[in-house]
Parts: sequence; structure tokens; C-alpha cells
Amino acid sequence: SMSAEESISGWLAKRGAINKSFKNRHFRLEKKMLSYYTDDKTLEPQGVIDILNSELKTDQIADNIFELVSNKRAYVIKAETRDEADEWVEALSNRRFNLLAAASTPVLDSGEEKVDEVIELRQTCAKLKEKMLKAREETGAAKKQVELLKRTIDAQDESKSGNVTLRATKIWKERCAGLESEKTKLTTTNETLMKEKEALKETVAKLTEVEATLGSRIHGMEEAMNTLKKAHESHEEKLKTQIKELNEAHESHEEKLKTQIKELNEGKEALFSELESTKAKLQAAEENAAKEKKTLEGKVEDAFKQVEGMLDIAAWSFSLRPPLISSAKCWKIELCGFDKKTEEGIRLKDDAHIEFVIVDQMGVVMGQACRTEPLKVSQPMFLSLPNLKKDEKTWASRYLIVQLKYKKAKKKSVKCSLVSWAFVSLLLLMQKGPEVKLQLYKKPCEFSRDPELLQIFKDQNLTLKVTAGHIASPEEEKQLKEKSLSRKARSRVSVEASKKEAAEAEPMD
Repeated sequence: SMSAEESISGWLAKRGAINKSFKNRHFRLEKKMLSYYTDDKTLEPQGVIDILNSELKTDQIADNIFELVSNKRAYVIKAETRDEADEWVEALSNRRFNLLAAASTPVLDSGEEKVDEVIELRQTCAKLKEKMLKAREETGAAKKQVELLKRTIDAQDESKSGNVTLRATKIWKERCAGLESEKTKLTTTNETLMKEKEALKETVAKLTEVEATLGSRIHGMEEAMNTLKKAHESHEEKLKTQIKELNEAHESHEEKLKTQIKELNEGKEALFSELESTKAKLQAAEENAAKEKKTLEGKVEDAFKQVEGMLDIAAWSFSLRPPLISSAKCWKIELCGFDKKTEEGIRLKDDAHIEFVIVDQMGVVMGQACRTEPLKVSQPMFLSLPNLKKDEKTWASRYLIVQLKYKKAKKKSVKCSLVSWAFVSLLLLMQKGPEVKLQLYKKPCEFSRDPELLQIFKDQNLTLKVTAGHIASPEEEKQLKEKSLSRKARSRVSVEASKKEAAEAEPMD
């Protein structure tokens, strides 16, 4: 920040009060006074601007122009460059701020008369300083001339040529005496000026005291202004409160009017509501009937869905024989072969067989499973299809599980142990047929299609052959009936034989 005592000077252009052209002036900023001179050597200012009682305007700063506006006139000042204009504006603003901060209160218009006196006294001091400088210069010139004359006289006295006359010597001595008397007068004038300077200093000190007194008065006036401002704010607050109360009363009255209008409208609406009540009751009854109808239809549809689901679960079933009913739909599924490694493993097991079953996405068994006879892994299986309408989504959510098993003796019993298994969706089986190659997997904990949970048997697979729509021919039906009858006959014979053996085994009386 710039000190309040720092002096700043420089060349600027000032617009005249009468002649509006710009003229170059040398400006000096000292304390709170901005003085301007015709050149940078003159001590007497052409004019003085009190920056505390002036307003700084920068509306034309783009044109390197700023203004200092006081009660007497507006000073329009222009710099050569924008940077110089910005530096002067910043210096004036900082000086004004520092002066205000130092004095705590700004100088108001009430002290302008005293300020004018101070300005006049300072101008007088400047004139006296200029006179003192001129007197000092004249005194110095006179001293030089006296010394020159003394050296000339001494030189003439010492000369041996004898060309200097007594008359010339007398003239030079008279001139020296005149210069001495003039020197005495200048010394007297200088002393007088010094006394006047001391007197001016005392006057300036008194004016400074007057300024301090004015500052205290101005401070008192500011306190009075603050008090008046507080009273004005209090009165303004009271007026705002009264206005608020009037607005609230107006709103209350307006609310009462709205309530009365609302009551009238409600009475009018009550008359219309009585006329429309019958229509509303009839409409409500129709809606209730429609809702009840819709509820019953939903219940019936849910019942059909439940029945269809039950039929769906029970409909998917495998058997070793084709259905005897010619209208039934089925698939004939038979194993075509294995990879070499799997086939060699099956040959080592005397009771190896394959089990077929249908499951849904969650692994729930759908219908009846079936398995081939031991060592007859290529024995055909017949999958009965449900007589229900199925879309691709339903076929894609049903999976055929093919499990390769053999009997394994446990500690207490003999159980079928799973060797490997494969799966495929019915939709994929239907689209890819008639032959489909399936990847074999290790035994899982539960049915899963998650690749992270599946454990693959590398290079091991099986191939299925699917024939859609297979039904039993008349010859097959005859053979099946004969086989059925022969099985029944064999069972009767075995029963009779067992009875006979039991009778022979009884002890004789």
C-alpha cells in the first residue's frame, strides 16, 4: 500500500475550464493535494486539487482519461498510455483510502473555507521559497564577482609592468565596496525571508490544529448522522410492520370472502350432486359387476394355468416302448455312439446303462424317467410329448438330461453311481436333429448350466439320434402285446412253481 506521505510526480494532459483543449502539465501528488505546474522546475503551482473533497471517475478510462470532480469544477486529465492512466488512478485511490484511514473520518464540505486558506498559505510559501532561491543565486553571483575583483586587484598590485594606474584601482575598489553593500542588503533580505518562513511554519501548525478540530467536529457530525440514520431505520421498520399488518388484515378479509363464495358454490354443487347421485350409483354398480366378472375370469384362468402346469409336469415321460395310442405324439431317441475313451470305459462295466429324464430350468424333474437295460446303452427310448400348445420359450426351458451310470457296491448296499452326464434343450434338439453330439461333464452336485460350475471331460462326448413323431406300427403293437402276454404267462408259471415247491416243502403228518 502507498504511504500518505509519499510524493508522486509526472506529466499529464489537462483539459482547460474555458478552452477545452488538452495541455501538458507537470502534476505532483503530495499528501492530499494534487498540484499541477507549467513545467517541472517551477515551485508555484498553477492550480491545486484536494483529492479528499473530489470524486474520482473512470468512465473514460478506455481512452486513457479520468476525472476528479469537486464542488467547484471537474478536472479532466488524460495520460499518454492506458498503463499510465491505470497507475495514476490506482495511486489516487490508494492515497485517498490511506488518508481516510489515517484521519478515521473524511473531510466534508463544511471545512472547505479552512482548506482554501491552507491552500493560499501554501501558495504564498511556495512564492517565498522561489524568492529565497533567487536571492541565494544573486548572493552567490555577487560573491564570485567580489572574489574575481580581489584576485584582479592583487594581480595588478603584484604586476611589475606599471601599466595599472591609481585611478583604475580606485574604480575597482569602489565597485567592490558597492558589491559588498549589495551583499549586505541580500543577507538582510535573506534573514527577513527566514523569519517569514518561520512565521509561516507557525501558521501552518495552527492550521493543522484547526484541521484536527474540524476533524473532531466532523466526527461528531457523523455520530449525529448515524443516530439520525438509526432513527430513520427504526421508523422505516415500524412502517414495514404496519404495512405487514395491513396486508395480513387484507388477506384475512379476502379469505373470509373466499370462504363465503366457497360455501355458496358448495350449496350449488350439493343440488347438482343430488341429481347425479342416482347416475353415480348405477355406474358404481356396473363397475362392481365388471370387477367381479374380471375377478372370476382371472380365477378361472389361474385354475386353467394350474391344471396346465400339472399336466405339463406329468406329460413329459420316457418309456422303452412306443405309445400304443396312434394319436399320441412322441420322439424316438437312441444313442448312436461315444468317443473312443468313453466307449472303452463302458466295456469294462458289466452293468453300464443310460438314464433319460426331462427337467426345467431349476432342475425340477418333469414327468417319468427311464433307463436302458444293462449293457444295452443303444436301446431306443420313447419320449411322450404333452398334448399342449408350446411356444419356443417353453421348448427352450425344458432340458433332456442323459446320465451314464453303473452299479457300485457300497458298504451296506449296491447303488447306481453316476459316471458322466450331458444335457441339451428340447428346442436345440428339435432344431439340430436328427443327430446331435453332446459334451460329457463330470458328476455335479445339482443340475447347473453355469460354465463356472460345469467340469468338462476333455474330448469325451456322445451322439444322439432323434426321430420325431414316431408311433407304434401294427406289427410293433402285435409284438408288444405278445411280449406282454408272454411276460404275464411266465409270471403265472413262476407263481405256480413257487406254490408247488412250498407245498412239497411242508412236512408230512
